[in-house]
Amino acid sequence: GTFSRPLTFGGIMMLAWSLFVSLSLKVRNRGYLRALLIAGALLTASALFLSFTRSSWLGMLFSALITILLLRRRLILPFVGAIIILIMILPGEQRNRVTSIWDPDYPSNRQRIELVRGGWGIFRDNMLLGTGPGDLAREYEKHMPRGAEVIYGHMHNTFLHIAATRGIIGLLAFLWFVVSVYRMLAA
Repeated sequence: GTFSRPLTFGGIMMLAWSLFVSLSLKVRNRGYLRALLIAGALLTASALFLSFTRSSWLGMLFSALITILLLRRRLILPFVGAIIILIMILPGEQRNRVTSIWDPDYPSNRQRIELVRGGWGIFRDNMLLGTGPGDLAREYEKHMPRGAEVIYGHMHNTFLHIAATRGIIGLLAFLWFVVSVYRMLAA
């Protein structure tokens, strides 16, 4: 991709894919427009798959699950079946990348667990209004779990980051926004 970071590229592709899929399921015209939307979904899914960004893969699956539940519930079983078959037929390197998602000893997974623990500590100490916007490195350093080696300025988790920086008020506002968007899409 044209982004300097694979995670940024994966995040953008995940959002684009989500848009293409939801619009292709929602559009009433079954002709040219739907074909373009499906082509866009296939292209962005391919780019996303080749990015090797596991978090974006999970975001894509979650987005697909929510979209299908909201717009076409009858597609849920075929969707789950397709995912299982896809994982079974993946080449070794891709299958290892997918299965590493559930390995708590995988280095980046271990770091994410450390971030959740540290981020929860930041949130617990700043529950109402959070720390405010900005880099969380100083706060994270105070709340780093034992054994953690890297100091992060962000939580690698949108919900946790918002909770730590904006507190319960900001998190509730964000959740309200997300639910409102999904309700709007389902209408």
